[in-house]
Amino acid sequence: MQSRSLPYVMALLAAAAVLAVVWVVDRLEQARFHEANRTSVIHRLSAIRARLEGALNAHLFLTRGLVGRVSTHPSIDEQEFQALAKEVLTDQSAIRSIELAKNTVATHLYLREGNEKARGPRLLDLPNQQLAFQRALDTRQTVVAGPVDLAQGRAAFVSRIPIYLTPPGGPPAGGPYWGLATILIDKDTLLKEAGLFDDSEGVQYALRGKDGLGAQGEVFFGDTALFELNPVALDVFIPNGSWQLAAIPVGGWAAVSPSFSLFRIGGALLAIIAAGLAFFVTLTRIRLREREQALRGSEKRYRILYEDNPAMYFTVDQEGTVLSVNWFGAAQLGYTVDELLGQSVLNIFHPDDRDAVLQQLNGCFENAEQLFRWEFRKVRKDGGVIWVREAARAIRAMDGKTLALIVCEDITELKRAEESLRQSHDELELRVEERTGLLRDSEAALRDSQKDLQDLAGKLLKAQEEERRRLAREL
Repeated sequence: MQSRSLPYVMALLAAAAVLAVVWVVDRLEQARFHEANRTSVIHRLSAIRARLEGALNAHLFLTRGLVGRVSTHPSIDEQEFQALAKEVLTDQSAIRSIELAKNTVATHLYLREGNEKARGPRLLDLPNQQLAFQRALDTRQTVVAGPVDLAQGRAAFVSRIPIYLTPPGGPPAGGPYWGLATILIDKDTLLKEAGLFDDSEGVQYALRGKDGLGAQGEVFFGDTALFELNPVALDVFIPNGSWQLAAIPVGGWAAVSPSFSLFRIGGALLAIIAAGLAFFVTLTRIRLREREQALRGSEKRYRILYEDNPAMYFTVDQEGTVLSVNWFGAAQLGYTVDELLGQSVLNIFHPDDRDAVLQQLNGCFENAEQLFRWEFRKVRKDGGVIWVREAARAIRAMDGKTLALIVCEDITELKRAEESLRQSHDELELRVEERTGLLRDSEAALRDSQKDLQDLAGKLLKAQEEERRRLAREL
């Protein structure tokens, strides 16, 4: 009864485990999604901030030359000022006007077309601008205030740069106070250059920090409520102050990931699949256990056959380590089984043959299921040497590892017979060679004798001819 219910229990446990993992992963995915959303907005916001700071500083930088000219030439006339101001405003659509105020009273003014109403009273008398003006005087640095509403119906940032004279031979701006340079920068033009009006990226923005007061200043661009919607916010640094730039996705932050439903459905299907696998795996294991128990008798008979068979059996891994050896195989080499287990199989081969043995083993493992045969010398424990003929095949075991099964046959007597036959053959070859040499010597002696006889016969014939001639002369 317990075996029958176990597959169902394991299926329920597997489904519960998968659902728990899905729940955890779902929480992590939602957190990752929200973080990815914020990271995406941060990247866009960082680019906008860089462009905004760059655009503002670019406009302010262009006026430095004018300020420097006034510092060294305090008596600059209207004609020279107009020429310099016109050059500064070339291709600078955001700058609406440039004003010089000697001792805080406007003395020089350059206006873009349409800004004629910008002429006004003493700067200290402008409403809501006294604090920014005084801050420029106190810090001796540029102050960007506003935005302020202009008389012509537009809003602009007011940049005030205090001007100090440069005495002859003295340090720059090291002399007394001369006055102010005031620049009006059109708000909408500047923000458009920075990309704040571009909603194609799916991000909406808001800016606060009027008069450079950072998070404490009023909102001057975008929806004020945006700062209450957990936005991503970055500080925009301006001369002697800062603004705060905030952003959220258009329509607000998404509550859940777009793949939320798909992920949940996938998790449920995965739980069902896991439950089914757990059921069938458990059932299969139960059946296998029953089969293993049935195979124990066969395994025992196999071990008896393996151990008592009068042949040497070895199994080695890819490193050449002996994993198993039968009793007969160990005894043939004068070892016990335990003495060979865990040792390198190369240790029982003759030193001169080990490199070749290793090469054969590597080839066997590289060509699994292919039968390899070789003949090498093995060294017994007592130092004696025997010849073996081995057949090996690499197979994959149940645990996934590749093993080599090796069957060994002692062919020492056969090798001895072959050696004896080879020696007999060599002796016969030697004798034949010796007889052949004697025969060659006899033939040479015979040829020499024949030559001697021919020489002797020639001499006799010559003597006979001479004798015949002598007798003929005497007659």
